[in-house]
Parts: sequence; C-alpha cells; structure tokens
Amino acid sequence: MITFNGVNLTNAVPGLRIVNIKRDILPPRVVNMIDVPGRMGAYFLNVKNGVRTYTVTITITGRSLEDIRFKIRDLAEILNTDGLASLIIADEFYKTYMAIAVENTEFDEKEVLAKGSITFLIPDSVGKGATIRSNLGAAGRVHSIVNNANSPAFPIFKVDFNADAQFFSMISPDGFVLIGDPAGVTEITKKPLEMVLNDKAEDLTPWSSAGTQLDYEYAVNAGTMAVVSDTFGGGFKFKPSDYGDDAANAGKWHGPAIRRSLPSQIQDFRIELSIELRSGDLETGRIEFIFFNASNVALGKMVLWDRYPKSQLNTGHIYAGNIQDQHTLIASMGPKKYDWNQFFGKLNIRREGNQWEASIVQTDYSGRYKYGTHLYKRGFLNLFNDPIASIQVHISKYGSTPAADMSVRDIRIQRINQVLTEEVPTLFEAGDQLIIDHEKGACFLNGRIFNQHLDPASKFFKLFPGTNQVTSRTTDEVNTTIQAEFVERWI
Repeated sequence: MITFNGVNLTNAVPGLRIVNIKRDILPPRVVNMIDVPGRMGAYFLNVKNGVRTYTVTITITGRSLEDIRFKIRDLAEILNTDGLASLIIADEFYKTYMAIAVENTEFDEKEVLAKGSITFLIPDSVGKGATIRSNLGAAGRVHSIVNNANSPAFPIFKVDFNADAQFFSMISPDGFVLIGDPAGVTEITKKPLEMVLNDKAEDLTPWSSAGTQLDYEYAVNAGTMAVVSDTFGGGFKFKPSDYGDDAANAGKWHGPAIRRSLPSQIQDFRIELSIELRSGDLETGRIEFIFFNASNVALGKMVLWDRYPKSQLNTGHIYAGNIQDQHTLIASMGPKKYDWNQFFGKLNIRREGNQWEASIVQTDYSGRYKYGTHLYKRGFLNLFNDPIASIQVHISKYGSTPAADMSVRDIRIQRINQVLTEEVPTLFEAGDQLIIDHEKGACFLNGRIFNQHLDPASKFFKLFPGTNQVTSRTTDEVNTTIQAEFVERWI
C-alpha cells in the first residue's frame, strides 16, 4: 500500500494493485577525494548522499478499456503535484519521504488490464519519522538525548529564561553554539534592551478610557474593551465585547479605545505589539496603537486595518508624528499583496537617537517570525524626539459592517541603553525565550532572528543515532529551563 500526498492509491483508484516496489539499500553516494601527484590512490574528503528514486510497478483492472482510461486519469490527477508531497509505504509506515512523481508513467493497456510503473524522485533521500520532544530541565548540566532513528537529526532547543543572563551555550562532541559572552568576576554588565512594560493583556486595571483624542478624523471611542482567553497563543488578550451603536456612528470607525501611562518615560525605545486581525466576507477592522509624550502629543502610530468589506485585504501603516504631520515608515499590504491577510503577528517600531525602524511580520502561535511575510523599513528624522510617556489602543470597525476578529495579545516596550566597550551586554531577561534551530542554522529570541550575537566560531550540530551527551551553560542556570525537539530521520 502506498499513500502519496495524503491519498491511498489503492483506495482512491479501484482495481489498482501494487505488483512491486524497487528500492535501494542506500541512496546513491558521491565520494569526494583529492588526487595527489606522485601518491598512490587518493585522499578521502567526505561522502554525500545523492537523490533517491523509488519505482513502483502497478496494474489497474477495469470492466473495459474505457473504464481503465478513466481510472488512469484519476491516478494522474493524484500524481500531478506542483512540488514535493508526502510519500508513505505501508511496510515502512513510521517514515515519510518528500517526493514527486517523475519520468515515464506510460501504461501497457489491454481490454481489462493496464500495467505500468511510477517513479518517485526523493531529493532529501531520507524519510522523516516521529517528532521527539523532551524536557531537559535546568541548564548547567550534561543532558542525555536519545535518537532512536538510524540517521543524524537536527535538534531545536527552546530555552526559557527566568532571570537575567549574559550568554547561553550548548556543547556537543559534534559542535557548539554560543550566544553572547560570559562576564568575568570584575566586569560590569548592562542590558542593551531593558523591559519597561510587558503587558500580557490580562488586566484592564492600569488602563482607562482614552476619551476623544484618537488622532484620526473618522475615529470614535465607543463600546467596551474586555479581557478574554487566547485560545490560539495561550494566556489572554484585549478584545472588544461591544463596538458601540452602529447607527449613531455611521461613516465612522468606532470601537473601544483605552490608554495607560508608562511606569517611566523612555527616550530611546523599542515597541512590540502582538495582534490578530482576521477578516471575513463583508467584515472590516482596524487596530491602532499610538504613543504620546508627557504633553499628550502623539509621537507615532502603528495601524493594521482591513477597509475593504468586499475583499479581504489587510494594510499596515507605521509612521512617526501625528495625523497632522506624519512621516511614513511603512504603508503597505505586505511584501506581496495579501501577505498580511488573516493576520497573527507583530507590529514593531524602534527609535534610537534620530534613527527610526519599523517592521510588520506574521508569526506562528509560538511567536516565531514567518520571514516570508516580514517587511522592514528604516529612516532618519530629527523630529518627534520627546520621551514617550503613555500609550493608547483603539480597536474598531467601520459603520454598520460586521467586525473582523481582532485582538491585542501583548505589548512589550523596552528602553534602549548604550553598552560601552568595557561592559558585557545582558542579552536575556526573565520572560525571554531563545530558540536554537540546528536545521535552519539560526537562533531566535522571542520570535525574531538573533544571529547577530552568535559567536563566529559556533557550529550547529546534529544528534547521531543512539545517546547524545549535550552540555548547557548560562549565567543563572537554576533559573533557566530547556526543552529539546527533533524529527527522526531514517536512511
């Protein structure tokens, strides 16, 4: 039995029978060597597995030649994929190859029987098995990780920090990864990014109604904001329970607007807003975030909205200044049109001195960036350079149109500090999650790429078949926990 692209061939095509499957013991192997003049033989360098092919011989029976042709067309529809698709063979059900049907698929047809073959090309040459997850516990010890498959696997480590740390490292016999630098006993440490506000949208007590200052001519503060459970990402989120009266707000963007002060004013800052905006037919929606100085003058805004009730089309706007004097950083529908539809992700803005940076990106539910949807812009501006003192959130819909599914899940505001050359940067703080992905060869901090702090000598490593010993090190090891994950790979 063979399942391709999720379809069992024998069930999908009545009368199809698998006669034979031609498979190899090992994929084709390319051995790289160096010839040295005057020396017998050659120097071995390495070996590389090539592209694998499996050939399946099948027969199809039918009531007539016409019936057989009909069944062959059904089979062709299943096999005709635009890219790689899953291939599972019943006697090796525990592994999945990624393959594509290629080469000659001609059939020898007779009145009630057709015989032919299908060749599947497997570029990766290995089959993927189960996803293995394990809790390694606290850092600062030797961790044993067992790979029960017969081919090396690429681990993903998820590191949760519950205290400040200057560095983190994972060391194995096959390589090591070091992010940051340990601090010596006499060295001074400093946070390049210091958390000022980490609002998890679980309590409205620090917030109050924003009144009428919405910085948008057609915006109205109406309805009620609520705290609801976040079924996708976990935790909680701000979501309107009521958008106000449609008739009274015809031709307006209306919904609840809330505002709060920051614990302290911030000169150089980074703001990360986690939101979702999923619109359906005839629905509209707008999420607006504004930050103000101590005199309640708007210094900048981040917006994501769908203003097209007949077409689902999210648009992002991020600018410095206010509605009367705005300097646009981003005004886009994404790297490609529709990239930000059904949005679950982050809006970011950063100001350091006279340099402004902005980005919009979709994420998965763990917060990791989907970099294909990432748009980043940078500009220089000697305006709107007051410290920020308060923030405002407005979630609205237009007139009587139904509201899209909208919420704010998290607001993180950090102070940017200058780290001197003689100081060691504290890269991690309580609540941070670091992901080290050895297959992608990349590190992510709270979802965004973090390779800029990777030691140049680092080498991402594999987990070989059997038991692997991996050592972790960090500043506060007791308050750092690690989880490991990898996909089994079968040769």
